[in-house]
Order: sequence, then structure tokens, then C-alpha cells
Amino acid sequence: MPLRPFPWPLRVGTDICYVPRIHQLITRGTQGRQQANLNPERFSRFLRKLFGNHEIRAFQARWPNADEALQNGRTYEMAQYIAARWAAKEAVIKANAPRKLGFHDIVIAKNDFREPIAIVLDKPWTRGLLCKPVNDIEERDSSHFIQCSDSDRPESGSENARKNHDRLNLESEGLHGQIARLSISHDGEYVTAACLAACEA
Repeated sequence: MPLRPFPWPLRVGTDICYVPRIHQLITRGTQGRQQANLNPERFSRFLRKLFGNHEIRAFQARWPNADEALQNGRTYEMAQYIAARWAAKEAVIKANAPRKLGFHDIVIAKNDFREPIAIVLDKPWTRGLLCKPVNDIEERDSSHFIQCSDSDRPESGSENARKNHDRLNLESEGLHGQIARLSISHDGEYVTAACLAACEA
């Protein structure tokens, strides 16, 4: 009997990210989790590389004050958040091969059930609004550019805003694209992500 092709137009992608590496990239190179200092310029540049406008606003909604993050030793939690989205976007890129995607072609968000999803944006978006510099989105000084993870501890901002940071304005921003399914897992110093995506004709 000849081999039969896979019957469904689906592709799978997976990726793994080492959290301490991300932590070093956004801090001044210190190793300790509790005493690390954010490097504002490096941090801003790194976020612009990975996130589009919607994701930066979601990040700011979760961590509205960088000083608070530093005082509570929560830069490592930021690194975990970023590492999860790095791994997720890499998994989406692999699941959509041979289509060539970049980080700004993908938005990581949550659906109404608070499950992670990916939106592979239609091309007009990737060449326009989502590639603006951070300063075009919202003018903030470096001490208020960030946000602290851990939705269980609402030290600043409303608890509702913190819990729904990844669901901000998905509909009101009018994003256009294909939704893909995601699964993200944390294990110690590593984050893994798997993506199930529909094959485009």
C-alpha cells in the first residue's frame, strides 16, 4: 500500500527559550535575579525588535512602572514573560514555513478563554502600523516604560487590567490576520512553545 499524505492542511512548529539569556539581554549583564538593573536603552531596543505596537501596549499595561519592578526584584519575571513570547513567535514562524515571517508579522495575545493565541497578520499591517517606533505609540520616560508580571499580585493598576493585558484592543485595533493555536509551558529556566497553524494555499 502506498504512503498516504497527511490528511489535514495543518503545520506544527515548536521552540524553546532559555530565560537567563533573555534576562541578560534586558539588564546590565548582572547574573543575580534580585539585584539586576534594567538597561533602558537596551531594553527599549529589544522590545521594539520583538513586539509590535499592540504587544508593547499590553506589556506596559502589565508593568506600568519600571521602578516598582526593580524594587520588587521582578526583572526575572519580565524575562520569563518575554521569553515565552519569543518562543511562541519562533514556533509560529516554523509552523508557517515556507512562508517567510518576522517577529512583527505575529501578535501573541489571549482569547476570551485566556488561552494564548497567535495572529499572523495580513501584509498591510506588517508594513504599517505595527512597525512604528515606540515613541509613536506613547511617549514615556524610561522609568515608566515597563510592567511587572505576576497577575496574582496587583500592586499597581487594576487587577482586571493586569489579568487582561494580552487582550487589550484586539478588536478595536481592527487587526486582520489568521489565528493560530498556541501552547506555552514554563519549566525552570526554560520556556517552550508549540504552534498549530493552518497551511495557506
